[in-house]
Amino acid sequence: MALERASRKAKTAGSGGGHGCPGTARVLVVDDHRMNQAIVSRLLKKWGYRVDVAENGRQAVDMHATGAYDIVLMDLSMPEMDGFEATTLIRSRELENGDGKRVPIIALTACAIDEYRERCFAVGMDEFETKPLDTARLRELIRKHSGGGAPGRGGGDDPGDH
Repeated sequence: MALERASRKAKTAGSGGGHGCPGTARVLVVDDHRMNQAIVSRLLKKWGYRVDVAENGRQAVDMHATGAYDIVLMDLSMPEMDGFEATTLIRSRELENGDGKRVPIIALTACAIDEYRERCFAVGMDEFETKPLDTARLRELIRKHSGGGAPGRGGGDDPGDH
């Protein structure tokens, strides 16, 4: 699968300078394809993040409501509720809460057209990444938006490295 090839393609070396101890940042991966869920989750866990998975936008909205997540990786095209609608609901709930907390949402999609990118930003997503993933870039974006809550672990980014 293309996403799996991408996870083997990009390598980063060394350890990160994130603050906090391993596993402090919690990431919600939202994707309806089990292979994508497994690959992204494995990468994130290898990098030291705690990971939960939602299979569609509706589950993501419900899971986000717990307040447990530092960052969300959101697929766009899913059954039941797509990533656009889920992000719109998440942003609406964040405003209603009034506590100023805004969880970063990174779009992960196979569709690289400008219309999708613009729509992602219009509904409140913070970043837009296409599949196959550039794992080095994904890692940097997660560090940027999670405040570096999980320091890098040694080794490559390939989930099959161990």
